[in-house]
Amino acid sequence: MSFKYALDPAWQEPLPVLGGVVQLFKKELSLPTLLCRLLIARGYEDPEVAKDYLRLSLDKLEDARTLTGITEASERLSKAIRNREKILIHGDYDVDGVVGTALITRWIQRLGGYCVPFIPNRLTDGYDFGPAGLRRAIELKAQLILTVDSGIRAHEMVSQANENGIEVIITDHHVPGDSLPSASSIVNPNRSDCKYTNKGLCGTGVVYRLCEVLADDFDVSDEDLRGYLDFVALATIADVVPLTTENRTFVRFGLHVLKHSPNCGLKALMNMISRDNHALTSGYLAFQVAPRINAAGRMGEVKTALGLLMEDDPKFARENSLKLESENAKRKREESVIMEQVLVSLEQTFDPQRDYGVVLSGENWHPGVIGIVASRIAELLNRPTVVISLNDQKGRGSARSIPGFDLLSVLNICSGHLEKFGGHRAAAGLTICTSEIDAFKRAFNLEASQHVKGQDLRPILKPDLEIQLSEINQRTFDLLSYFGPFGISNSTPLFLARNVKLVGPVKKVGKNHLRLRVEEQGHKFDAVGFNLTDRIPPKSVKSPVDIVFKLKENLFRGVSRIELQVMDLRPSEGPHKPISLVYS
Repeated sequence: MSFKYALDPAWQEPLPVLGGVVQLFKKELSLPTLLCRLLIARGYEDPEVAKDYLRLSLDKLEDARTLTGITEASERLSKAIRNREKILIHGDYDVDGVVGTALITRWIQRLGGYCVPFIPNRLTDGYDFGPAGLRRAIELKAQLILTVDSGIRAHEMVSQANENGIEVIITDHHVPGDSLPSASSIVNPNRSDCKYTNKGLCGTGVVYRLCEVLADDFDVSDEDLRGYLDFVALATIADVVPLTTENRTFVRFGLHVLKHSPNCGLKALMNMISRDNHALTSGYLAFQVAPRINAAGRMGEVKTALGLLMEDDPKFARENSLKLESENAKRKREESVIMEQVLVSLEQTFDPQRDYGVVLSGENWHPGVIGIVASRIAELLNRPTVVISLNDQKGRGSARSIPGFDLLSVLNICSGHLEKFGGHRAAAGLTICTSEIDAFKRAFNLEASQHVKGQDLRPILKPDLEIQLSEINQRTFDLLSYFGPFGISNSTPLFLARNVKLVGPVKKVGKNHLRLRVEEQGHKFDAVGFNLTDRIPPKSVKSPVDIVFKLKENLFRGVSRIELQVMDLRPSEGPHKPISLVYS
């Protein structure tokens, strides 16, 4: 049985840009007209502000000491390093937690400290600083525990650590509860008393800023630490945090470091991944590197990923990268099995007029994979989705949201049915007794309906600009990279082109992708539309068409070409108002 639910997206018309402002930007920035229009369309009406957006600098980062608690944390760590106290670094099993753990472990060792990294097993230990981490600290006879990407809600474990004579420093970025744990210091930009402006810093970003303060305390050059910016870039992209100015800065300079990464493990992993068709971009990190590191934590053997990032021997780094590739293959198989069962369930039970918040559950679904499945279903249905794995009267769930829906707040309202939950507005995890699942489904759907009922639940495509294909050239494409890196809150630019002709037949390639070639006034481009044939059968596409698309690089055997990635297309409604009358 194959469940199909294809929603035609709504198109939001791009707003016109006044020609006089465009001319001012061209004079001040010396950029092509298309890019000046794009800056203005994205809200940059002052050329000086636009320059700051394009010309990112590590020297313009916010003062790390603005983070509440970071000075106290650095002072306590400095003391521990100098006195060779035993420090347990307690991370998390996702990319952010693993990479952040490797970063702070390496940096403390670089400064002469004694520390041991520990990451809980997703399947046996569960999420957050828990009993397994405390046991390891006691076994180690640690005097100090430093958490990474975790701990902000671990009140009981922090108290137990204190009772065992172990101090705890928490570094985290998740939203705190109503009170904070009794740690010696807590570094989290989302503390209510923290004035640090970048609330979207990921866990690795938090520990990187802590490392900066430690470097200052030990009079070590920032240049030594900047060699770890590839770690920060990877974690920032993998954790899907907003790419605001500071996070964009970390990712842009981290990608520069990654080109010649000093980390033996990352080099081995990238050498194993074929990059024939992939430029070194945020997308490459998100869809090639991050899933392989995540696979270790998802399938249970997180030590492989941590070991890769801690490895300095090329031979062993390659062995670890091969293990990660194997784990990723297992992850894909598990995901496929669960996805098929989920689609069967949706075929039988989903009612778009009734189900505004979707909750799906199944026996022994792999807990490490349900988050991916939840993301896929949320994208397919454009509804907030919770996927729960059931095992021995207990359920472990992963939840994913849609734009504008505060998932964490809704889970808080439904918390009477949950044993435990935590996360962000867009993604969360939870545990639940099986006896509460039906009641939770009703409560979650009720809250979701109050937020989204009556709204147009179709995905919305919001082109930044209407353009002509003649405006696309290599110089413009190359300069467009200064608008990146792209991701949440700084999306890849979307363009609308009207009345373009098809050159040759439209074909189905792969499983359900469209392949076409388009032309406008002699300017021709190859184009691909991923996962579109369920909605748009190739034979139904007739020339001319209007298209919404992104620009992408097709890199094959060392040859680079500009290609259009089509997000949607429609029969053309004819030429629009000439662009030249609006923009120049």
